[in-house]
Parts: sequence; C-alpha cells; structure tokens
Amino acid sequence: MSATVISSPIVIDEDKIARIEGSRIQVKHIALDHRYGWSAREIQKQHPGLTLSEIHAALSYYYAHQSAFDAEIERDFQEDEEAWTSQQEDAAYQSHLRQLRSRWENLQEKIA
Repeated sequence: MSATVISSPIVIDEDKIARIEGSRIQVKHIALDHRYGWSAREIQKQHPGLTLSEIHAALSYYYAHQSAFDAEIERDFQEDEEAWTSQQEDAAYQSHLRQLRSRWENLQEKIA
C-alpha cells in the first residue's frame, strides 16, 4: 500500500513564521481571531482573500502546535504591554519637561 502525500497551504517562511501560502497572514493571527470567538466563516469575511479550506488548515496547524503558538502569543502580548508602558512613561516625561520649560520661560519673562 502506498501513501499519498497531501499538500498543505501552510508554509514556514525564512523568518520561521507559519503563514498561509500566497498571503502575509500568519497562522497565529487566524488562531487569535478564532480565540476571540469568530467562526471560520467570520474569519473569512475579515480575510476575503482566504478560502475556508485555508482557514481550517491554519486552525488545524495551530492546534497541532498549540503550546508553541500560545507561548509565542503570550510573548507578543508581553512585548506589546512593555512597549505601551514605555511609551506612556515617555509621554509623561515629555509632558513634565514641557511643564518645566513653560515655568522656566514664565520665570524668565518675570525677571526681564
């Protein structure tokens, strides 16, 4: 008995990211859409260039490698949160500098 090889629309790119072949859409993004409660048809409405077969293949690939994807998604969330916190701190610092500059200018006007 000979085995038949079934092709998959999932490819691993040069950055080792699982994507749907012929698109820029990552498997983890399809998985996140699904985790947010979207059905395969709802996901297809958001990504009309994908077929239901491609979406189901992405979900199948995600579930076959779920622990690795979930760890990657968690890392992404942590990095996003750290970046957001850093931006907020930078914004607060910049605001503080503007206030100091304004006070200094007001002082200079009073002295002159």
